Amino acid sequence: RERALFAGGARHVIANSQMVKGEAQEFYGYPANQIDVVPNGVPLADFRPEPEARQLRRKILRLGDDDVAVLFAGSGWERKGVRVAVQAVQSLGKKTRLFVAGRGPSSMASGPRVQRLGAVRDLPALYAAADIFLLPTLYDPFSNACLEALAAGLPVITTRVNGFSEVIENGVH
Repeated sequence: RERALFAGGARHVIANSQMVKGEAQEFYGYPANQIDVVPNGVPLADFRPEPEARQLRRKILRLGDDDVAVLFAGSGWERKGVRVAVQAVQSLGKKTRLFVAGRGPSSMASGPRVQRLGAVRDLPALYAAADIFLLPTLYDPFSNACLEALAAGLPVITTRVNGFSEVIENGVH
């Protein structure tokens, strides 16, 4: 389908990251002047929960005031790097816990400080409870979950092969 699109089916393409634009040029020979980059957006107000939401959600997750909650959210766990997220959190202190939202094989997200949450309906409340968002993806055109976490005020740790990384600055976000 992609090949047909780039081989003459589309006169102009909108990519959600410079990374994707570069791929269209490299893999399909699509002209750069026919590709516009428009990053994904997020309704900011949806990710600014009430202050009491953090305490309530952390209580539900059995998190103490000094616990560090690292959140991983997404599907396609292998490509999104859930194993790396588990290893990273396991290498940290005992007060650090990883919460994995989404669906995937339980064998990929297990460990003494890992809690699988399954599909989560109220992601804004989960972002509010977290301290850090971690998505060590092997490839993602532009992660909406990272964008939502940033909108919720979380520091985001991801890889350069995530188109989202183009909208953050190392050491700032």
